[in-house]
Order: sequence, then structure tokens, then C-alpha cells
Amino acid sequence: MNTARINNRVVLIHVGTRSGWEGLSEGEVGEVGTYVKRSCKERSWAITDRKWGLWEEYMETRTMSGVLGLDLQGAASDAVRLARIVHFASWLNSEKGMRGKALTSALGAVRTQFEGMGVQTGWWDDSRMDRVRVAARPTTEEAKEDRAKSKGTMKLPISEEMVIACRMEMWQEGKYDKGALDGIARWLAVALGFDSGPRVGQLAKKEKNGEDHAVRAGHFTFVFQGGSSMVAGLDLRNKLKGLKGDYSSIALVDMEYVTDKVSSSRYVVDIKTIARRSRIESQVVDDLCHWVVYSGVLEEDEFLARYDPKTGRRKVITRSEITKTVKMLARMYGLPEALFSSKSLRKGFATQSAATAVNSDELKQRGGWSKTSRVPEKHYISRVGSAGGLAQAGNGQGLSVAEMKRLVGTRK
Repeated sequence: MNTARINNRVVLIHVGTRSGWEGLSEGEVGEVGTYVKRSCKERSWAITDRKWGLWEEYMETRTMSGVLGLDLQGAASDAVRLARIVHFASWLNSEKGMRGKALTSALGAVRTQFEGMGVQTGWWDDSRMDRVRVAARPTTEEAKEDRAKSKGTMKLPISEEMVIACRMEMWQEGKYDKGALDGIARWLAVALGFDSGPRVGQLAKKEKNGEDHAVRAGHFTFVFQGGSSMVAGLDLRNKLKGLKGDYSSIALVDMEYVTDKVSSSRYVVDIKTIARRSRIESQVVDDLCHWVVYSGVLEEDEFLARYDPKTGRRKVITRSEITKTVKMLARMYGLPEALFSSKSLRKGFATQSAATAVNSDELKQRGGWSKTSRVPEKHYISRVGSAGGLAQAGNGQGLSVAEMKRLVGTRK
């Protein structure tokens, strides 16, 4: 057999008896190994590498010690090895929500990695692993849920009440350590999502192997009352520090979101404005100023990136954090969190704007939909631009929590 190193991992190239290459000389085996190595495409290997990360995460949750891979190799028996893998499968199901092909695919990727490390895995073919694969199959109810998701099960919009509650929950007055900054980032993600309806990928860290759509700090322009302006970054931070917390001289903030969703041939820059047209919108303008001052965000950073005041370590808000924040708000109001996701922010923007008689063309422009799109009416507006959800807040015309409870039959 031969090995190849790809992305700093040793990958086993099966060119021995398992692949029918008996009788080749050692040199010929090496030549075959070099050739077979070409089959390891970067993208397919990146997927395998990501699945191996699940095993590493699992091992971190265990009290077992030793070098990864050697725990199984040094186990007392195959039965012990098998028990560990079965428990890993149950962890994937209970902690990661994996089922069916996703779970079995993850197990297969881990087996491949172990073989690449020289761990013998013949015991993996034990009949008990068949039971693991059967157990991974979705139940009837889970299958129904999966089918519903594939059809785009409707999510409820976040409401004005929930947005206001988010700030009360996340903002720690006068505190700007890394924990407090993470809370502010989650609040601002909710506020910006409700105001302008950006897609979550425009606010969050790029996912592994995904495209980077996150808006940069340099795309946020802070406009002073006299008309002068500065983009977010070091120079603006120094300017705002001199204001000593009084940001009333900042009239508005223009945000540039780059999207390719409204045109098949080119990227489009959508400019959204947050001004001081309502109490909560004015509060967000102030909070954006606070973020620039205390997060340490630089012009080239994702806007919702922050630097640890003590270590300087950089962190960017993730999709998961945004989704967890929305679901937390649902629980606070006794609403079923399964009906809420990061998509609820975009729905909240569309619903609030439509309920307050924002022109349809303006709504689509601010939300990044094409003028002819029927998507907002079909999938985002749950009842029936120049100003967004925050500008319309305070008039009591949006979808309320009480109305949502009646909609889903919740009496809490």
C-alpha cells in the first residue's frame, strides 16, 4: 500500500490486495499510488476532512486521552473499539441531529481517515454496525419533518417586540469585554436583519468551503449632521472616541450590501439607510457607533467581527449564533422555536414593512428582490426601500407576538 499527504493528513492509497494489485514490485506499487492519488480531488477531500472534524469534536467531549486514532488502535479488543464507534454514532444523532445518509456518510469518512492512519478496521463490518445504520434511518415523523423542510415549511417572522427584547437581553450597559461584545454582535445582527432583510450570509462568517458574502466594515458609511462622512474603521473609531459616548452628531448610517440575487449576470450594490426616524432606529445608530468604538473592527473586516480586548483574538459572528438568538427570543415569548430561524429576520422585515404600507417597489429594493419578484408576497410577508423595519417601529401595525400565538395555537 502507498500513502499520500493531502492538506497535511496522511491518506491511504489502497493499491494492495484489496484493490487487486498483487504481484507488482515495490516500485510499481509506488507508481500506481502516485497515479491513484490524482483521484483525491480537493473538494471531495475537503468534505471528508470536515466530517473527520466531527470525530475530533466528539473526542474533545470524552474523558479519553491519548493521540487521536491510537485510542482505538490501542483498545483492549475489537468489541471495545466497536462500542466506541457505536457511541460516536449515537452522539452524531443526539447532539448533531444527523440521520440517514448524513450519519452513515460521516461514519464512512471517519473510517477512511482511521485506515489512512494505519488503524485496522475490519471489526467495523460487524453485524452490530448494521444495526447502527438501521437506527440512523429517519422515523416516520422525522421523515415527515424532512419532507416539510424540503418544501420550505413556513417560518414565522420576528416581531418588533422581540427585536426590542433582544437588545434588553443582549446589551450589558458599560461592559465591553469579549462576552459582552459577542452579545452586542448578536443584537446588531437581529437589528440589521429586521431593518433591511439581508440574507444571513451577508451578516455572518463565511461557512467552510462556502462563498464569502459578509458585508465589510468599509461598506458602512457614517454620515454626520453637517454632511461629512467616514467609513467604519480605525479613523472613524478615533473620531467617535472623541465624542465620549454622545453620538447625536451622527445623522445616519448607509450600508452597502453586495448581492447577485437580483441579476443573473452581475453583482448589484444595494444601499440601505438607518437614520433616526423612530426611537429604536435611533438607538441602533448609537449602537453601531458603540460597536465601531469597542469591537476594534477594521475597514477590511466583516462588520460583525470583534477583537478580544485582552488577547486581540479576532472572532466573527456565525450563522449558528444568529439562529440561536432568534430561537431564544421565540422561547422567551412562549412560541415554538421550530417555527423560527435566521430566515425569521428577513420575514420580520418584509412583514413589518408591508403592514406599514411601505411601497412594494421600495420593499423589494431594500430587501434585495428584483422588481418583478413575487417571492416577498409568497414566502416572506406574513400578513395581509427608503425606510426599513426599524423606521416603521412604534406604530403598532406590525405582526404582534399575540397574533403569532393565535396563528400557531399557543396559549402560553
